[in-house]
Amino acid sequence: MASRELSASVTSALSSTPAEPDHTLPATPDSCYWGYLDPAQPPALSVGSGAVIDIEAVTHHSGDAPDLMMDDGVTAIWDAIDPTDRAPGVHIMTGPIDVDGAEPGGSLLVRVLDMQPRMKYGSNCAANWGLLYDTPGTS
Repeated sequence: MASRELSASVTSALSSTPAEPDHTLPATPDSCYWGYLDPAQPPALSVGSGAVIDIEAVTHHSGDAPDLMMDDGVTAIWDAIDPTDRAPGVHIMTGPIDVDGAEPGGSLLVRVLDMQPRMKYGSNCAANWGLLYDTPGTS
């Protein structure tokens, strides 16, 4: 696609009024995997270009306070994914999503239209590792 066409598509997408979801991808033991991105992972959902998708996400920090941050659905994911399959990373992924016509190396425009917390409580971590670990207090 020529850059002028791409620019027009992006401008149109950014200025349009969000539509109701065309698809919903719940976080379940069948749609989640833990700790990796793999292009061979089969898609949990296939959609056309321009689709609006409601996607559930789950935090791996749910286990920090299960009585506050785990409902039956989160518990099912936690119980279904064997601890030996939770690697090499720590994040729980929902998906992947196949977009018709998307090609490796191409670009996708993704807009987050809304976010709703699943649980009343959350968790954040200030650990001694990570991209910004040594940034606070340095400037």
